[in-house]
Amino acid sequence: MLPTVRSSKFRLIGKPFSQTFATGAGHLAHILAQHTKHVIASDLTSEMLLEAEKLSQKKDISNITFEEFDVHSIPHEDNKFDLVMSRIAPHHFYDINLAISEMVRVTKPSGQIFIEDTVSPNNKTASDLFNKIETLRDPSHKRDLSKIEWKEVLINSGCEILFVTKREKEWPLKWWTERMSTPKSNVMEILDLLEENYQDYKEKIKISLENSEYNNSDNFEDKVRSWKLIPNNIYLLAKKK
Repeated sequence: MLPTVRSSKFRLIGKPFSQTFATGAGHLAHILAQHTKHVIASDLTSEMLLEAEKLSQKKDISNITFEEFDVHSIPHEDNKFDLVMSRIAPHHFYDINLAISEMVRVTKPSGQIFIEDTVSPNNKTASDLFNKIETLRDPSHKRDLSKIEWKEVLINSGCEILFVTKREKEWPLKWWTERMSTPKSNVMEILDLLEENYQDYKEKIKISLENSEYNNSDNFEDKVRSWKLIPNNIYLLAKKK
């Protein structure tokens, strides 16, 4: 888990200020807290911050401050943080360019920006299809960027790309939709999209028909069990110029 967070490419030890955005349950903040003097963990929802704070107390971590605010309008001064991070959250940001610009703004010159998120294919048609499927599964989804788009966003925000890699994930459709309580009508629409586009896009968006015998069934649950998506997570490390 989080292979690049523990990578030697990060200049962590002794750095005084780090920031995580859309911190969720705080797992990334807890890792950072072991290597930096102080971490600010932020999220838009007070419920998630409360859970993250409880977990910090349970782990006896005392060098994290929890703050509730929107990444699109960060209430901190320019050039404050040595390292800023956001993990598995940018696809929820309604204006990715604004959010990343804000993250870069509060980073010190030569400070680092780390992003991990699901990445869409570079092919635009395949990317649009992948994001349509994602939005059907989770209406809060805005957009998974492609590798090319991510590089453009970071460079346009005043960063130098230091490191980019991808890691393949596996999402059985049944698990993937159940974890978000996706309505049956949306799952049925996802199934239709997968079946219609399987031959043309199975390589571009990594659709796998795991159990073809189920797919021929008229039973809804059987059809759901037959599909698996194999997308990539992207890991980007950049430096503010």
